[in-house]
Amino acid sequence: MRILGCIFFLAIVVSSWSGFGQSQSVEQRVDSILAQMTVLEKLDYIGGTGYAIRAIPRLGLPEIIMSDGPIGVRNYGPAT
Repeated sequence: MRILGCIFFLAIVVSSWSGFGQSQSVEQRVDSILAQMTVLEKLDYIGGTGYAIRAIPRLGLPEIIMSDGPIGVRNYGPAT
């Protein structure tokens, strides 16, 4: 389930990523990025750092900061 969640977030990042493969569908862009990721990058991506998904600069993937929210979103800045 955790891997599917990270693929979902990767799809969100890729769908909003301007200038990369705009002629491709989101699914094609996600598949392309996944094909370029090493096993260690995939593990880092699903591992995260506390409340963030690690950035992968060589692929242009930014850090995604998330928050918990059982009683409302709490964070010190923008969050997903």
